[in-house]
Amino acid sequence: MWPFAGHDHDQDTIALDKVSFIAGQGHSTKRLMLLTTDLDYGGAQRQLLLIARELIAKGWDLKLVTLLQPKALVEEVLELELQFESLGITSSFGAARPIAQLVRLINEWRPDVMHCHMVHANLVGRAVRPFTNVPVMISAARNVNEGRR
Repeated sequence: MWPFAGHDHDQDTIALDKVSFIAGQGHSTKRLMLLTTDLDYGGAQRQLLLIARELIAKGWDLKLVTLLQPKALVEEVLELELQFESLGITSSFGAARPIAQLVRLINEWRPDVMHCHMVHANLVGRAVRPFTNVPVMISAARNVNEGRR
């Protein structure tokens, strides 16, 4: 388990390099969809952008999807020229349509890898996987306590 503070994000890119053999199935570049709960000023979100920067440099084609509307870091996403979509979920009661939209996004874009960040994105990513064509899914746990207690 990596320590939360001072986490070496190279561990994430090493994991992704191990699955790069699946790239090129139907398209010329390695495609990775980053699914995160939100964009805010937190450490997990900043690490996500560091990972994105490194993967872009390594030739990966990235798409960032957030479950909630972003609160911060939008300028950083634009600087990286990331393809970006927000599902705009505002409550658990209105989540069915955005989750169906996520399934469509995944099946239309056809990522080689889906990399989920933060507890809600991990849960949603695992829940929609049976309805998609994602060959590899990574769920990133940044802390041993995923709840607020």
